[in-house]
Amino acid sequence: MLADDTVIRSPRGLDLDEVDRAAGQRVGRYVVTRRIGRGTTSVVYAAVDPELGRTVALKLVARELGEPVATEARALAAITHPNVVTVHDVGVTEAGLTFIAMELVRGQTLTSWQQTAPSQADRRRVLADAGRGLAAVHRVGLVHRDFKPDNVMISDTGRVVVLDFGLAAAIRATGDAREGDTADAADVVGTPAFMAPEQFAHGTTSSMSDQFSFCVVAWELLTDERPFGRGSMAQVQARRCRGQVEPAPARVLGRGLRRALLRGLEPDATRRWPSLEPLVAALERPPLLQRPRWIVGTLAVGAVGLYAAATRPDPRCVSPTSALVDIWDEPRRRELVSAVTQSGPLIRRADHYAAQLTAAWATACESHARGNDSRFPELASCLSDHAMGLAETIDAALGADPPASDVLARALGELPDPRRCVSIAATRPPGPPAEHRAAVAAAQRRLDRARRSWSLGRPDAANAELDAVEAEIEDLAHRPQLADFRTLRASIAWETDGAAAVPALEAAYALGVEAGTHDAVVLTALALARQFAFKENRADLGMAWIKVARAHLPSSELGPGAALRLDEVEAISLMQGGDAEASLAAFRAAVSEAERVLPPDDAQRFTLHSNLAVTYGKMRRYDEARQHFAAARVGMEALFGVDGLVLATHLGNEAAISNAMDDIEDAATLLERSLDIFDRHLGPEHPSSVTTRANLAWTHMVLGDLELGTALARGCAELALQNFGPANPASGSVAWRAGWVLARAGELDAAAAAGAQADAVLRDARGAPLPTAWGAHALLGHLAATRGQPLEAIARLAEAARLVRIEDGDDEAAFVDVLLGLARRDAATGDATEGVGLAAAASLLSRSSDWDFLAPEIASALAPGLPER
Repeated sequence: MLADDTVIRSPRGLDLDEVDRAAGQRVGRYVVTRRIGRGTTSVVYAAVDPELGRTVALKLVARELGEPVATEARALAAITHPNVVTVHDVGVTEAGLTFIAMELVRGQTLTSWQQTAPSQADRRRVLADAGRGLAAVHRVGLVHRDFKPDNVMISDTGRVVVLDFGLAAAIRATGDAREGDTADAADVVGTPAFMAPEQFAHGTTSSMSDQFSFCVVAWELLTDERPFGRGSMAQVQARRCRGQVEPAPARVLGRGLRRALLRGLEPDATRRWPSLEPLVAALERPPLLQRPRWIVGTLAVGAVGLYAAATRPDPRCVSPTSALVDIWDEPRRRELVSAVTQSGPLIRRADHYAAQLTAAWATACESHARGNDSRFPELASCLSDHAMGLAETIDAALGADPPASDVLARALGELPDPRRCVSIAATRPPGPPAEHRAAVAAAQRRLDRARRSWSLGRPDAANAELDAVEAEIEDLAHRPQLADFRTLRASIAWETDGAAAVPALEAAYALGVEAGTHDAVVLTALALARQFAFKENRADLGMAWIKVARAHLPSSELGPGAALRLDEVEAISLMQGGDAEASLAAFRAAVSEAERVLPPDDAQRFTLHSNLAVTYGKMRRYDEARQHFAAARVGMEALFGVDGLVLATHLGNEAAISNAMDDIEDAATLLERSLDIFDRHLGPEHPSSVTTRANLAWTHMVLGDLELGTALARGCAELALQNFGPANPASGSVAWRAGWVLARAGELDAAAAAGAQADAVLRDARGAPLPTAWGAHALLGHLAATRGQPLEAIARLAEAARLVRIEDGDDEAAFVDVLLGLARRDAATGDATEGVGLAAAASLLSRSSDWDFLAPEIASALAPGLPER
C-alpha cells in the first residue's frame, strides 16, 4: 500500500540514461559542472553559460516528454515575477534532447526551512509570496499540478521562488489522456497528501486543484499538521472527499484565515475561491492581538476570577469578536449596503446573529476560564461552524447571482441558534461515540451547508450536497443526524412533488421519534399536515398531523416561527374543512401572536396578513380582504423593495381577490408583477412561475387578448406535470386553466390533453374527483360539445355542475349551468323549464366579467328576450 507521502509519477517506460551527463560535458552552449538531482522524468545539473558568464540550473528531459515540456517552459519564460523561477532558455541538443536553462536558486526547500522553527509571521510571509508566484502563473493560463513544499525554495537572501511547473502536464500529454478517463496509478501525477480530490480520482488538474494544494501546504506550514491527518492513501482520500478537516488551534490560524483556507479545501472545486488572491490577502492580514482572551466587560466575574484568568490565559480561547473578523465586520457591512438595495433587514438580522455568536463565545470562554474545559474544543468547533454559516449566507448576498432580499433575510433568520452550542438541553439526544465525533462533525457541516442552500432558494445545490454526504451519514449511522438528513431530503422533495415525498416524510418522522430529534419530528409533521390539508383536501389528516407537531414543539429548539407556521396550517385546514369562521379566528390569533413575538421586519408577519386576506376573500368579504392585502403589500415593499419572492406570492393571492371583484385589469397588473419576479429569481420553469403564467393567460383571455393569453398558456400543463408531479392537484388546476385558453384559441388537441391531465390528477386517494376538478370536467364537456358529442358533453358537464357547488361560488355554478343547458339543447333533450333555468343562469353569469368570453355563444344559442348585458 502506498503511503500518503508517496510521489506518483507516470514514467511510461522513460529512459533517462541518455540524459545523464558527466561534469565538463556540454549541452548546447552550457557546460555541466555537477548533477543536482535526478528524478523519474528528468535530470537537473548545475551548469555554466560561458557566453553570459552565469551559473544556471539545466534540466534535461527524457526524449518522450521533450515537446510538451518545452511548450510550457516557453510560456513560463514569458513571466517575469520575483516569486516564479526564471526560465532563460529552451532548446534541443543535436541528439534531439530537450533542455531548459533556468536560474539557479541557492537556498533550501520549504520542507527544510520549516524544520528551522520559523515564526508565524515569517510563515505567513513565505506563503503569501508563494501564493503570489502561483497566481502569476495562473494568470497566463498555466497550471503547476504538483505544488508542495519541495517545489518552493527560500533563497539565501530570503526570496521565495516556486519551481517545477508543467512537468505533470507533459507526462499526461504523452499518455493520450482524455477528460473523464478513469485515472489509475499510471495516469495520476503528483503527491497524494497535497492533491485535490478531482486530481487524485481522475487526474483532472486546473488552477482550482493548484489552489487546493496550496491550502494543504499552508495549513501544514502554519499548524505543523496536515488538514486531513495522516495515514494510508485511501484513508486520507476518504477524509479529503468528505471535507473532514482536522481541528486547528484558533490562536494559530485565526477565524478569518481558517475560513479562507477551508474554502480553498472544499471537495467541490466550484466552491473554492475564484483565484488565489483572496488567500494571499488573508495571509497578509495581520492576525488579531489575542488580548483580551475574552471580553471581560461581558462577563460577571469577580476580582479573584479575573486575576486567575489573567494569570492563566489559554491560547485556544480567542476574543469573541475575533471570531467574526472577515465574516461580519464593518467592511462586510459596507459591502452589503453597496450590493443590496434593501439591505436594512439583512443588516439587522446579521447584527442580531453576530451578537448571539459573540455572547455564546463569551459564555464558552468564561466556562473555560473557570476550569470547565472538557467540552471547550467541541464548543469552539461548533461556534466556528455557526460563524461559517453566517459567512456563507453573506457571501451569497454578495455573489454574482444573489437571491432576492427577502429570501436572504429568511436564510439569516433560519441559521441555527449559537446558544445551542453552549447549552445542553435535557430533550436533546446524546452525541456520537468519541471515535466518531470528528467524522460526524464534518458530515454535519455538509448537512448544514445543504440546509443553507435550500433556505437560499437553491434546492438543486442542496440536493447535490446531500448526495455527496449521504453515504458518509448512512455509514456513521448516528441516528439523530440521520433523522435530520432524511428530514431535509424529504422536505426538499415535498416542495416539488408532495405526494411522492409522503413516504419519505413518514419514514423521517418515525426515525426522528426513535432518535429523539424533536426538531425533525416537528418539521416532518408540519410538512405532512400541509400535504394532506393543502394538496389532498384531507383536512382531517392535516389536523391530526398538526396535533402531532404541537405535542413535540415544546421539546424542540425551533423558534417562534415554527409555532406560527403550525397556526397558519391549522387555520388553512379549518378553511379546507369548511369551517370558515374558525379559520378566520385562527388567522386573527396568529397575526396577533406574530406581532407580539416576531421582529417588525420579519416576512412571516406579512405572509400571515396575506393569508388572512385570502380567508376574507373566500368568505366573500372582499373589502376586508383588500384592506389586509394592502397592509401586507406596503410592509413587504417597504422592507424588501418590489423584488421579493414573498411579495410575488402575495401579488398572486391579491390578484385572485381583484378577479373575484371583477377588477380584471388590476388582476392582470398584479399577476404580471408577480410573474416578472418569479421568472427573474426562479426561472420560467419553476412551479411558481408556471402557476402564475397560467393564471395570467386566463386573465388576458378574459380581457380579450387571446393571442397573448394563448402564448402564455402554451406549455403550462406539461411544465406543471413535470414540476409538480402526477399526484399534485396544482398540476391539475394549472392544466385546466391553460386548457380553456387553448380551447378558445382553437388548439383543441392541446386543450383536450390538458383537460385529460387535470381529470387524472384532481382525484382523492380513493380515485374520486376532487371538487376542484369541476374546471377539468367543464373543459372536457365543452370540447365534446364543440366536436359534436352532446351526450359525452352532458355527462361531463353534469359532473362539473355537481362538483362546482361543493367548491366554488355562484358565478362558476352559473357558468357550468349555461354550458350544460347548451349541451342539452344540442342533444334535443331540453324543455321549456330547462330553458327558463338556463336563462336565469345566463342572467347571473352576465354579472361576472370572468366569463365574458362565453357571451357570443350565449347570445347566439339562447332564446330571444334573454337579459342582455
